[in-house]
Amino acid sequence: MMLDIIICKNAIDNITRRRKDMAYTMIHIIIAEEIFSKFSLNINENDFLIGTIAPDAVHSCEEFSYKLKEKSHFFPESLTWGKVDTCTKANLWMDSVLEFYEKNKENINSSFLLGYIIHVFVDIYNALYYYYPYVNAFYGTKEEKVEKYKIESQNLDKYLYTKYAKIYDLSDKLYKGIGYNIDGIITAEQIEKRREYLISKEWKESLFVLENEICTLDSVKNIKEGTIQFIYNNFICKYLLDL
Repeated sequence: MMLDIIICKNAIDNITRRRKDMAYTMIHIIIAEEIFSKFSLNINENDFLIGTIAPDAVHSCEEFSYKLKEKSHFFPESLTWGKVDTCTKANLWMDSVLEFYEKNKENINSSFLLGYIIHVFVDIYNALYYYYPYVNAFYGTKEEKVEKYKIESQNLDKYLYTKYAKIYDLSDKLYKGIGYNIDGIITAEQIEKRREYLISKEWKESLFVLENEICTLDSVKNIKEGTIQFIYNNFICKYLLDL
């Protein structure tokens, strides 16, 4: 399957990241909520939201490595986390995600699985259309730009939680949602630890975001709109419209 959105090749720069994160957590949740309401999917919203935070639950492992993250995000063996910077690589990643979905859609709770898959699609889009073009538009060494992105993304994530927590009843929904084991990939216990960490620590303080240059409030709107269209074109209209 080929990407339905074309990448501007000149906007992508091949860099090695010390912190190789994709989209920050609240972007995943905001996009998931928008998809849930916009497309009227016949699923459990709470389990769906737990699914959207589940792929990153590997961060709760005592011996975390990016190999674990590659596995939880369905990376094919030929790809490396943080280095998906071309359409060819993105297509390989997306094909791997869709292959997993087709094989497991009858075996894993559907609401949870859809949230999980959509999380990974958000990361595919973010890797190509947001991180590389935005970060590489700024001066400085690679290390300085990566550190800037890290600080700003954490900053914005806390702000977005403060802004949307009450609107979405977020903590309540996450606590009601059920995480499921995916054999060899993620455990319900890891997901529980991730949920507790996000609510009790990660989102504890709201920071000031007006001075952000990369992860800005305007960028949230652009990422949300572009990602939802990307997910619709490549997943929803082909797999979910009959739900």
